[in-house]
Amino acid sequence: MLETIISKPMYRVLANLTQQPRMEVALPLAIRELVSLKLAEAAEQCQIFEDRYGMTFDAFRKAWAEDRIADRHSFEVETGLLGMGGRGHGSTEVGRNVGYDLMTVDEFQRLVFAVAISSPICEIPTVRRTSATSINLRIEVSVGGFLDVFYNQQTGTTAYAWVMGERRIFGSDNTGGWHVHPIEDPTQHEHLEGPVSFNEFVSEIESHNS
Repeated sequence: MLETIISKPMYRVLANLTQQPRMEVALPLAIRELVSLKLAEAAEQCQIFEDRYGMTFDAFRKAWAEDRIADRHSFEVETGLLGMGGRGHGSTEVGRNVGYDLMTVDEFQRLVFAVAISSPICEIPTVRRTSATSINLRIEVSVGGFLDVFYNQQTGTTAYAWVMGERRIFGSDNTGGWHVHPIEDPTQHEHLEGPVSFNEFVSEIESHNS
């Protein structure tokens, strides 16, 4: 039955990967191997995070919320917080109820592609990481550097950063509430009253370079 649903090229890939000619055996094996690989990757990332900060992610998140993390709104810290949240460790308090809550990952991806395609400074986005609940994209820009875009459907966490030479030179995200890291001084953290759309973020960069 499965052979009539799965395409012949996919059938050959699964059969070669699992060394099982029967799809009812090969498909569950392939799924189990993929899940094991993703779990191992997540565990490795957790260990890297804990080695860097000397605490578990839950402890780090609590310390971050209580303003006990140095440079808590720096690009490195916020990227680490968002990245770990995208692996299922994030709190719904990180970015809930601030703009894209009702949007699915697929809808967010289509929105980012639509904005990038219509922008004179953006190249075609590249999906760096994706899961059932989160996505991270990178977009090269003609004005230099690239845009790093993150969205977590489960927590509502959304983040945009214009990065050049491994430094964030402009950014906006809703980690702890919507705020902006202005182009004039990206080390600053300026609170915003409402959410920032990706279109608005790109338009700001276009205006700055016009």
